[in-house]
Amino acid sequence: MSISSRLRRVLLVISLLSLPALAAGQESLAPPAPIRLTVHSGVLDEDRVAWVRTPRSYADGKGSYPVLYLTDGDMHINEIGNTIDFLADNRRIPELIVVGIANADRARDLAPAQGGDEFLRFVESELMPEVEKRYRTQPFRVFAGHSLGGLLVVHALAARPALFNAYIAVSPSLQDGKEAELRRVENS
Repeated sequence: MSISSRLRRVLLVISLLSLPALAAGQESLAPPAPIRLTVHSGVLDEDRVAWVRTPRSYADGKGSYPVLYLTDGDMHINEIGNTIDFLADNRRIPELIVVGIANADRARDLAPAQGGDEFLRFVESELMPEVEKRYRTQPFRVFAGHSLGGLLVVHALAARPALFNAYIAVSPSLQDGKEAELRRVENS
């Protein structure tokens, strides 16, 4: 057996032996898994699902947290949550509760012309009160979305500016004559 073969085997054994220690160390760093929250919506006449991801410190304390409401949340809650954790760990932003809203019908929910205003009414009158009842929240709300969700964020900023304290529209779908939403924001 050559020296490089022996070295590879030794490294493999060391690596395998250290996996449990690595996993145990990562456990304390991992945030709680998102919790499924189902809210029956009278506004939309259907059950709606949201995923709630609390920060790591949530279980240990009694403090309250700002809340980020995220469109397409079932697809993006973990990646956005990890980014928030990184920024909070580096003291760039405060820790946040992330509420990832799943879409029953993405075009209907997120397109302002098709039902975006009803979706916003659901968020304001049914989802927010339920989140605030179940979790320790601060009265600071952020609305974030990407693509069609970003278009709804731009629409919400123009149509309902007091609903959220901050708005994040990532690559909003402003093509095909939808620039009108952007003009509404510029004129408000």
